[in-house]
Amino acid sequence: MPPLNAAFMSTDHQKTFDYSGMLLRGKWLIAFAIACGLGVSYWSFTRTVPVYQASAQILVTQLVKESQSGIKALESKNDYRHDLETQIVLMRSPKIIQKSINDNNLKELKTLSGSSSPHAILGGLSILQGGSTGGVLTIKFSGSEADDCPKIVTAIVNSYSKLLEESHKEFSDEVHRLLFQTRIELMTQLSEKEAAYRKFRTETPEIWLADGETTVFRARLQGIELQKSALFLERTSLMAEASALNKALKSGGNREALRLMIGGLAEKKAKQGENSVVSVVGQLFPMLLEEQILLDSLGPDHPKVTKIRRRIELTRNHLSSEGLDLGDGSKTKPGEKKDFIKIYLESLNQQISLTKAKEEELNTQLEQQRLEVKKTIEFENKDRAMKNEIARITALFDTVIARLGEVDLVKDVGQYKMQVINPAGAGYQISPNFNRMMTMGGVLGLLCGLTLAFLREYTDRRFTAPDDIYNHLRVPVIGHIPNIKKQRSKIANSSIDRTICTFHFPKSKYAEAFRAIRTALYFSTQNVSHQVLQVTSPHSGDGKTTTSVNLAVSIACSGKQVLLIDADFRKPRVHKLLNVSNENGLATTITEGTLGEPLAYVKETEVSNLWCLPCGERPANPAELLTSTLFEQFVDVAREKFDYVIIDTPPLLAVTDPSTVSARVDAVLLVLRLKKDTRAMASRATDMLAAVGANLLGIIVNGAGQFET
Repeated sequence: MPPLNAAFMSTDHQKTFDYSGMLLRGKWLIAFAIACGLGVSYWSFTRTVPVYQASAQILVTQLVKESQSGIKALESKNDYRHDLETQIVLMRSPKIIQKSINDNNLKELKTLSGSSSPHAILGGLSILQGGSTGGVLTIKFSGSEADDCPKIVTAIVNSYSKLLEESHKEFSDEVHRLLFQTRIELMTQLSEKEAAYRKFRTETPEIWLADGETTVFRARLQGIELQKSALFLERTSLMAEASALNKALKSGGNREALRLMIGGLAEKKAKQGENSVVSVVGQLFPMLLEEQILLDSLGPDHPKVTKIRRRIELTRNHLSSEGLDLGDGSKTKPGEKKDFIKIYLESLNQQISLTKAKEEELNTQLEQQRLEVKKTIEFENKDRAMKNEIARITALFDTVIARLGEVDLVKDVGQYKMQVINPAGAGYQISPNFNRMMTMGGVLGLLCGLTLAFLREYTDRRFTAPDDIYNHLRVPVIGHIPNIKKQRSKIANSSIDRTICTFHFPKSKYAEAFRAIRTALYFSTQNVSHQVLQVTSPHSGDGKTTTSVNLAVSIACSGKQVLLIDADFRKPRVHKLLNVSNENGLATTITEGTLGEPLAYVKETEVSNLWCLPCGERPANPAELLTSTLFEQFVDVAREKFDYVIIDTPPLLAVTDPSTVSARVDAVLLVLRLKKDTRAMASRATDMLAAVGANLLGIIVNGAGQFET
């Protein structure tokens, strides 16, 4: 049971669709839909014309004959799968079907009913291939006559076998004739093309090399391109070397380091076979380095140091004789001295100029060869086209020759052979299938039932569970009251109605439900005065009067003094349930204004601590009586005399009487009946109470389950 205090309510609860409740409440609808589906399926089964089927299996193979040279026949070349598809189309052709009807007198069967049209058989005929490449074919025929099905299948198989035997020799001869004629035509074309090609090569200028594929000018063009690339790389290397030396000289670099660098380059060129003075320099610098290393390790007087110095001296004398200045202050001649580094740079510049001149000459030759190549392109294209055409005709000619040999190998034994591996048996029923139809009917019925249950649940605006009430109205539910199934038998020694179960059946679950409501009321009155309670409902039939009396009895049984007032001037029922006189009551008290004795018409009941003030005679102006000051004064007097005052009022949506009472009581209890009160009606009732400032203490859910009295 949800808590009474709104502070304890869940504020983030979201209403979800109750699928389990939908199945429970719609179980009979679903069962009915399944039964209807099964019934329709059975009715359809009994009225469907039976369909029978017979089938046979044949093996279609291509006959292969192997020659002495080991050549395979057509099977090694053809796509066998496509050949079988062709045979299937042939078996379903009107020619085969018509032949089977005429040769086997099938028109006398009931299936054809005297008709010789092949369409009467084609409608039920199916031919299936066993596997992706296998030669097994399954021939099936379906019809309404079980005895006719195997006869029709057998007739089709026999007609197909005869057709293969009759047409094979004619087919082989025709194929052989066509291939032989094609071979002659291809030989003629090939001879003409080869003669034309020879004439073309004879009349064409001598532009091809010995291989007959590459022209002279293209070969020259490729050679010039290679030379040009080599010169470009050489010139790039020389320019980089000269640029590096110039930068080093301008920046004042160490001349000894430059000489070492030039010496290394000179040594490299000497190894490459270049004869110049620079190669001698390349030999000097390594000896200078070796001298320095020996001095550091052995000293100046060591024999190895003396030996290397003699070699250095001889080299210097040779360079001095050439008039070179090595940069160390020594002079070779009294004449003008030459700077070796500058001489090396001049040599590099001369080599750069030489490579440029060679490259320009190669460019000139390159352009000339390109013009020559353009002149020969037409000859090359024509030569290539003629070669390709001769190659295509040669390949086609070879294929025709091979096929002629293959046809010669198999023309005497036949191309296809048909063998029955499973003859047609008796026809068996394939439709209708009882199990399948009943299963489908049950499944469709289940789906329809679920759909109808969902639609009914989705469109039903009534409350189907107590949680629905709380989720929709956000008002605490303080009690769940089950339905009462009233029996006709009477209880001895009691005139109180049997529906007052809190009196007749105090140990029942129904009485326990009212005691739970009573406990909730006690809990809510700990800090707030809730003595005067109004019990109402959205409309009639919700069980508010029965709930009022049972709640009053339950509170009275706990030792509290309770006054039950029947303020329903439209349909009073409290006096009937408690079996008290309705001669004078609330209407009489307010009308006569008996303020001196306001409780004069209060009557005792069979229940201890419970008093009842019935309605009395029905007044003509009930709304005015309940809004009068006298009624308010009477309520105040009753509050002082009794522990609890319970007022039973008419439905909120039927008349305005309950709204006038709601403003004068401490709290209001709203009775809602499941599966009757809609969400819209309940919302209107709570809105009316909120409009008059009533204190809606909680909701009592009526009809939650069932109880037999």
